[in-house]
Amino acid sequence: MIDNASVKIPVECENKNENPAERIRLTKNEKKVLCALVEMPDAKNDEITVRTKVSTHVVSRIKKKLFENGIIKLRNIPDLKLLGFELIAFMHIKYKIDKGNEHEHQPAEIFGINSDAESATFCLFKNYTDYEEYYNRKLQYLGENDLIDEEPAVLLFPVQKLKPAKEFSFAPLVKKVLEIDS
Repeated sequence: MIDNASVKIPVECENKNENPAERIRLTKNEKKVLCALVEMPDAKNDEITVRTKVSTHVVSRIKKKLFENGIIKLRNIPDLKLLGFELIAFMHIKYKIDKGNEHEHQPAEIFGINSDAESATFCLFKNYTDYEEYYNRKLQYLGENDLIDEEPAVLLFPVQKLKPAKEFSFAPLVKKVLEIDS
């Protein structure tokens, strides 16, 4: 059930003069449209209108507002197989506590989470040889700079066996945050 009260959602502030605690309030219709957009990312405005029972004009306006305020973002994900990539490596590195993580982003790294104590990174490679060269350079750098006590943990995934990214969904999370019942 969607109530008439608005929900506050934190928004990343690009302007340094803005208050980072600034919140955006969403109306009942904005909540409906947001949920529908997250559930059906490829849907046209007409389909969102049918789903939400909000006019196409209002759906267009709300969608524009959600993009402008950074609440939703469009990301294009290439087909890795068609681009000739064969391997994804997940690498987890634990750093020495007194050393910290002075991480420099590498082209192979497509997604990473870093802290002073550790990092978790997904890296993309054309083949196993490229992965091995990258891993050996990385290990040499970490060792020469005395940043680690143990070798990184690595999991390798063949791109050929990956499931499509469309199965990745934020819809349940958005419904929970907005307190909307299906």
